Amino acid sequence: RYRIQQAAADLTAAGLLPYLEKLKFQVVDWVHDLHREFRSPWGEDLTPSDVIWHVLEHEIHHRGALAVYLRAFGLDG
Repeated sequence: RYRIQQAAADLTAAGLLPYLEKLKFQVVDWVHDLHREFRSPWGEDLTPSDVIWHVLEHEIHHRGALAVYLRAFGLDG
């Protein structure tokens, strides 16, 4: 139900905005109930809240790694 229906390679500049609008409504519908369970493609039972927390933790991890590299080159991170 929440799969992206159109491959990014098929998008044109003119088709990008309508595509993003459609995607926005899919995401809003998906997170409407943060505790509704669904089965992931790899068979794990998750909630939208689980996914959001995972993405947040992943971003924090990469931001930390970037800061380490910047400091190693003598730059402010």
